[in-house]
Amino acid sequence: MSSRSCRCWFAALLGAWPALASADEHVAVSASADAAYTQRKFEGNKARAETYVFMAGTFVAGQTVDRSIERMPFRRIAEFLAPELARQQFFPAPDAQGADLLIVVHWGTTTPRTSAAEMRGQVTLSLDQTQERALQKETSGQGAGSSDGSAAWLAAGSEIDRQMGFEQTERFTDALDSDYANANNAKLLGYTKSLKQYEQRIFGSAEETTLRSDLSTERYFVILKAYDLKAPLAPGEKRRAVWTAHLNMRSPGNNFSTALKRMGLVGADYFGRTTATVETQRPKVKEGRVILGPLVIIEDGAEPSAR
Repeated sequence: MSSRSCRCWFAALLGAWPALASADEHVAVSASADAAYTQRKFEGNKARAETYVFMAGTFVAGQTVDRSIERMPFRRIAEFLAPELARQQFFPAPDAQGADLLIVVHWGTTTPRTSAAEMRGQVTLSLDQTQERALQKETSGQGAGSSDGSAAWLAAGSEIDRQMGFEQTERFTDALDSDYANANNAKLLGYTKSLKQYEQRIFGSAEETTLRSDLSTERYFVILKAYDLKAPLAPGEKRRAVWTAHLNMRSPGNNFSTALKRMGLVGADYFGRTTATVETQRPKVKEGRVILGPLVIIEDGAEPSAR
């Protein structure tokens, strides 16, 4: 039985044995990388060493009060991720000017499917759309806002319009609101590609059922997007991520510190690589110690000198 099927079996028993829900330690991973980058990074017997600096991307708050994630500063998140990145030969750079990569980190909690009536008192559809659009801002030159004020500076671009009128939201039915919320969660979790693949099949599967179930529950997520700072850019060209990793796990029954550690343990095997579909793993504690120097985090307005 695959790990994905096991998750489905657990999900089917949640109503009868609620305790099993709180014990779910499985981490779902969806990763993509430029083929040329992966070949260059992992050719030979050992991964090629690269240096990086961190930047805080977008923090997406869920609907449930959760102090474990709300009070966690970005630097602490970076400290959780750094040892796992080191396992794939990604090491902190002494400064931004000498770094090979800029790693932008988005994090937060997904919002379960909610009707329009319920959303009026909490969050509007425009917020869902803004959150998703904000995740793309670092490639359009506008820094993605975060809890510590960090911003991405990658490329120049037009200002993204954030003003989505509430009256526009009112035109949508509950069903359409659910569709938009699901689409947003699918992108945050990295499920969009896999769900489209499953939709092409005649018969459903346990894997598809599990993915769709994840969209309607609160899940912690972390998205790492790595940009090659050494690659030259043609005039007007926008810098694009050379690899992206979506990591997520169930929020109820866990706290963000524990979840972040588990997501990092699993994610280390996928940084810089591509998955054919969403993969689910249970973290295995690995023995060993990684000693890292100070982490460099790009702040507002800080930019490596032109090369």
